[in-house]
Amino acid sequence: MTTVDTIFCKSLPVLMKYSDREERTTPIQICLEMHLIMSPLHRKELVVRFTDQSDVFFLHSLRLGEDDFQSLKVQQGLLVDFSAFPQKFIDLLELCLQEEHKDNPKFILHLVFDTKCTACLQVIETNPFKHLTHLALKLLPGTDTDIKNYLADCLKNLKAQNVQLKDRLDSTEVDLQKRLHQTQEALAARTCELDKLKSEWVTKTDELSTKYSQEVTSERERSFETQSNYQQRYEREKRELEQAHVKIVKQLEARLHELESINKELTDRKYKSESTIRELKSCLGSLEEEHHRTKQETQALRKENTALDCNNHEQDKQLGQLRTRVAVLEQEVRTSSWGS
Repeated sequence: MTTVDTIFCKSLPVLMKYSDREERTTPIQICLEMHLIMSPLHRKELVVRFTDQSDVFFLHSLRLGEDDFQSLKVQQGLLVDFSAFPQKFIDLLELCLQEEHKDNPKFILHLVFDTKCTACLQVIETNPFKHLTHLALKLLPGTDTDIKNYLADCLKNLKAQNVQLKDRLDSTEVDLQKRLHQTQEALAARTCELDKLKSEWVTKTDELSTKYSQEVTSERERSFETQSNYQQRYEREKRELEQAHVKIVKQLEARLHELESINKELTDRKYKSESTIRELKSCLGSLEEEHHRTKQETQALRKENTALDCNNHEQDKQLGQLRTRVAVLEQEVRTSSWGS
């Protein structure tokens, strides 16, 4: 007895490389299944299946048991156990899927075919220095029996999908017929309402047309009367403004004549003031020269006075010394006279 658990099934771009044909990139359906085999021995197998939706006879697969994985692990230096390998493999495929639409994808898949129709899947990381192969798996082409079983499964799936689509189509048809019937009933009801609204609208339109025609006529008469009043008022205000303008012009002309007279008088005064300023400037120059001479004479007299003060002080000092000496001599004379 075998239990099958599909853990990954997506379409990825794969670069197909042939020895006798030109390489091409095509979307390949990659399915990973975990098979739990109960008899005769309890064991697990990872089944990797590659198929092409555009070519039903394209089938390459790999069955990887725990013993086979140990050999693969040693050969390629893998660091994970068999239990963790499927998820790590899926992670690499997801990275390739994320890089699918980039101009320079970092992770890519190569499927290299040899002359014996066997293929080697390579998960490659690209960089400017080199292409690093993370994993390489050898895939065998499907036998006639494998292809027949695969086609039988495809046919079975298509039949199941066909049944599901037919059931959905029948259900959709019933639902659409029900909705169509409801829509037709609603349409009939809305048509009756629309006819009723049209009739009411025609009646209301006639009433409004009559009413608005009378209002428009009345409004035109009021507008004409208002326009006449505004026209009369405009003519009256225009005459008043013209009279006021003439009066203001006369006042401004009189004011202009007065200002011209004042300007002439101020101009004469300006010329007289300028003449007086020139005379005062001339007098100021003479006075400044005289002041400068007087200042120099004053400084000379101050120096002379200072010298005289010094001379008088010296003479007073000498006079004091002479007086002191005279007093001493007189004292000596008196002393001498008393001794005699």
